[in-house]
Amino acid sequence: MWGRGSERRAHGGGTFLQAALAVVVVVLAVGGADGTTVRCPPKCLCFRTTVRCMFLGLKRIPHVPVRTTILDLRFNKIRSIPPNHFKDLKHLHTLLLNNNHITRLQNTTFTGLESLRYLYLYKNRIRIIEKGVFKNLSNLEQLYLHFNKIVKLPTDVFSSLNRLQRL
Repeated sequence: MWGRGSERRAHGGGTFLQAALAVVVVVLAVGGADGTTVRCPPKCLCFRTTVRCMFLGLKRIPHVPVRTTILDLRFNKIRSIPPNHFKDLKHLHTLLLNNNHITRLQNTTFTGLESLRYLYLYKNRIRIIEKGVFKNLSNLEQLYLHFNKIVKLPTDVFSSLNRLQRL
């Protein structure tokens, strides 16, 4: 009799454990309560709040976790940045997009990046920089635009960059 009771208890404990595991799996699969949790993009390397997606031949910017502080997309084949793509990355302070194929910076390209301090855009194919593209980057300290194909800059394009130390 003692053997059967312990089997039942073990089985009952196993059921609880299986249920708890199922809940964990569902939470991880769905994400946060608001459904905004994004995992590390495929083939990228993520550690804490840094996301590195270098030398992957990416043509599009992947979605990254909202708590990302450093996003490294160097040496890819990214041609454009969708409007408002970074709008939820409130903690991002370093964005590396150098050595890509970007041709244009639209006025909504960097919307939402109020914490951005370092922006690397050199060695792209940037020809067009729209007026107001840097307007919300009040904390930007360093902006690297060299080795591009910029033909003309809008008047006062850098005027809102009060903390800019290096251009």
